[in-house]
Amino acid sequence: MSHKVLASCLIAAGMLTVPVAQAARVTVTVEGILSTDGAIMVGLFDSPASFPSKFLKGQSAVAQTPSVTLIFEDVEPGRYAVSAFHDRNGNGKLDTGAFGIPKEPYGFSRDARALMGPPVFDDAAVEVPAEGLSLHIHLK
Repeated sequence: MSHKVLASCLIAAGMLTVPVAQAARVTVTVEGILSTDGAIMVGLFDSPASFPSKFLKGQSAVAQTPSVTLIFEDVEPGRYAVSAFHDRNGNGKLDTGAFGIPKEPYGFSRDARALMGPPVFDDAAVEVPAEGLSLHIHLK
């Protein structure tokens, strides 16, 4: 076998072992659930433009007291914000009253505060590393 063929084979074999970017797991525990009515709705957002109305990934779980844990698989490492709410009446949306004030419990990653509307993306954003992340959201 010539040196060029051997070198080509070694280079090709080396390419097979190049590490591939690994998708992360994001574990979200929603705490402060006071009843078993309805469902817990959780959204994962990847940009300020989409937050908090158009999630990248969304999940729901049957409401359980005092907390529920949901897992997002195959999340590319990066910056994300998470929102959650307790859809007590099961209509699939966060019900609001006068002036858009939520009637159902809600919360955001980093316990970002909602004042006169939802928080901005940067206040709720967390960095998701390749090894994944676990976070807690406290419903208000």
